[in-house]
Amino acid sequence: MASTWDDICKSVDSFAKKAGRKVEQLTEEAAIRLKISAKKAEMEDAYLELGKLTFEQINSESAGDATDCDPIADKVAQIKALQEEIEKLQQKIAKETQDEE
Repeated sequence: MASTWDDICKSVDSFAKKAGRKVEQLTEEAAIRLKISAKKAEMEDAYLELGKLTFEQINSESAGDATDCDPIADKVAQIKALQEEIEKLQQKIAKETQDEE
């Protein structure tokens, strides 16, 4: 009887540890997904600003002045950087998912 009870306790302990690890993994994944959402929102803001800058550039009297393109180039660089960060975060989620299997 004691052996059966010990086996039950070991099984429950093993299950609790596995469940704890799974909860930890899901929490980490949720945090990464939250970061991705924040980066996407930031990227949307950058797209809006890029559109505004482009419109202003096209409609300005100094449309031929190359120095006016600096803010546009900065926004393009910001958007590219955000896209890279999102890709890295998505790859991290994919890697963690593969590690679970």
